[in-house]
Amino acid sequence: MPKAEAKSTSAVKKAPGKKGTSLYNQYMKAELPKVKAKDTTLTHREAFKKCAENWGSAPENPKNKPAE
Repeated sequence: MPKAEAKSTSAVKKAPGKKGTSLYNQYMKAELPKVKAKDTTLTHREAFKKCAENWGSAPENPKNKPAE
């Protein structure tokens, strides 16, 4: 007698405990192409470093939100 196959209710499953993308990673993903487009002479490492420096004063950074 063949075993019954278990059917999945979801096509894509997340790994247990997996969190979403952080605000920093979202910012870097959006900002890196802008920095590279603005200065095409920068290497990837230099552009990434510049983005990381920009994060410190970015409005997207939760540390820059006014205290309530």
